Amino acid sequence: MPLYAGARYGAGFQSIVRYEAQTEQLCPPTWITDPVAPVCTGIAGPASVPGWDLNENMRAVEGAGSGRDLAQVPGRRECTVSLRLDVADATFLTGAFRSHAVPLPGTPGTGWINGLRLMALQFGIGSQYSEAWSEVGVDALWNSLRFEVAENQNMTADGELWPMAFVTGAPATSAPPASPVPIIWQTVQLLNDSTDLKPILAGITFSLNNNLERVGSRALMPIAGIPAREQAISRIPFAIRPRLEKLTVQYRLHDVPPNSLLTTFNMGLFRIYGEEPGIGARRNCVTVDITNNHMGRVRGQQVTANNILTYETEHAAYAVTCLPGVTA
Repeated sequence: MPLYAGARYGAGFQSIVRYEAQTEQLCPPTWITDPVAPVCTGIAGPASVPGWDLNENMRAVEGAGSGRDLAQVPGRRECTVSLRLDVADATFLTGAFRSHAVPLPGTPGTGWINGLRLMALQFGIGSQYSEAWSEVGVDALWNSLRFEVAENQNMTADGELWPMAFVTGAPATSAPPASPVPIIWQTVQLLNDSTDLKPILAGITFSLNNNLERVGSRALMPIAGIPAREQAISRIPFAIRPRLEKLTVQYRLHDVPPNSLLTTFNMGLFRIYGEEPGIGARRNCVTVDITNNHMGRVRGQQVTANNILTYETEHAAYAVTCLPGVTA
């Protein structure tokens, strides 16, 4: 019996984490052939190796006369990619923030879905290695994004994207981002009414959820051969659509929150700003503006006698923008 000869033993540092903002929809509802994987030129990061999931939603067939399942049949094919990165150049992350402009950007068939930008996300092992392979998630939308910056740590982001399909693409070179230095705690500001709350700030967690929903399921599209296979777009949804955008914001504090943070009335604009450490121009920076904020909950944390007291506020918030840039 021969042994499998195609084993690849990849390491995380060999990985590809690339992206591209799409200019058109690659899997419209009437499409019946696999799209060509786009070339992804943007490099996200510094990033961990993305997690990916292809769920065939197999269903067991049960019936009288047998003490085990009678068969297994496939359901809708669902694709998910999750990733974690330190925030340096935040351009990639802006795809999670929906445009609420009137009229909305784009028209049917272009690179926008209800104010969200369609993305292509490539993962695998770089072309310079013998273990090279690559998949590209196409027509992907951001389902959720979580920003976090804690005392004396880097600003990090955790995200989940829902591609319409995974398409095999030509492996790209594995490379780090051009600007790998992340935004750090020491450069972060939290501004409310032009007052920087940094002296009492212990951490920020900001969560954005686009509440995506997969709609319908396309036909099973087999490919003849041995073993039997299916097209990449077989059984995928007809569409993925965002529902209401929801925000959650938490601030961890070293002091009892000031009165400006203790009202259920609209507290106005909160601005989270951070920049790459250093001096001079052309350093990465990011500005997140949360326009409407209401106190939802405040709590004091239970601590032992040998620890500094900490507090936490949770805001009900809406209307957010994210602007990456560089220092002047």
